Amino acid sequence: MIIFMVRGNFKKYKLIMSNQEAKSKSFIAFAKIFKSRGVNGIWLHILNIWFDIIRGIDTVERYKSDSIKKTYVTTSQSSISRSIKYAINYLEKNKDLKNLNFVELGAGKGKVIIVLKELILNKFKKHINILAIELDEDLCNIFRKNLIISGFSEENNKNLILKKNINFNKKIKVKLINEDIQSKGSQNQIKEITKFGNTIYYCCDSQTKESLMNLFAQLIKIKDIKSRQNTLFIYSNPRYLSELTSIFRNEVKLIRHEIGSPQKSYAIINIL
Repeated sequence: MIIFMVRGNFKKYKLIMSNQEAKSKSFIAFAKIFKSRGVNGIWLHILNIWFDIIRGIDTVERYKSDSIKKTYVTTSQSSISRSIKYAINYLEKNKDLKNLNFVELGAGKGKVIIVLKELILNKFKKHINILAIELDEDLCNIFRKNLIISGFSEENNKNLILKKNINFNKKIKVKLINEDIQSKGSQNQIKEITKFGNTIYYCCDSQTKESLMNLFAQLIKIKDIKSRQNTLFIYSNPRYLSELTSIFRNEVKLIRHEIGSPQKSYAIINIL
């Protein structure tokens, strides 16, 4: 058992440990990670656990339900942060970036949005509209709970918002929808949020090759070819990157590819 203690919050974190230590924090979990990913995998797992503990949230616990074929696995926060920072910096160099849209395709428990929120607050100071799409209803409930713990409040229309304050004069709004990312409802919501401003999509490795290609074809159609706005696609653990860039070679440009373990690798694609 690994014990973490944070001053003033020991009881809350002790409860989290009690609820989860039989799973992600168990000796069996660490043994499996060491066998498959070695010492580096153990270190990343500890960092993922620590990310949750200091925030009082749950993103690291592996998750599976009847509506999700692939076992839930969290991406390392360092990889999420690096990919998002690179994408925003790229847009800032190429555009007057006043407003930003961020669409997460498969939002899980909300870790990506929490990392994004912290980057916006601490570094970029941008107004941002966020659309989070998640198929599983239980994950949507965990997502909502984690964001509220992280400082968001819920509006009457169920949107989550981080309001302006003395230290941050921008607004971060999150709309969470419980849909398949390729459903008509999701596509309509994407069209609505990406009408104005530059857009970053974030997609983890949760799609089959066929599903990913279909999704990407839809995103290309959604982008207005007459628009001068930039659209970037962050692909975490990009196992089908070569196929994607080959099939859509006339519509996309690979601008960044960081190679590493599945939890750390990502690619950033510019949808032309």
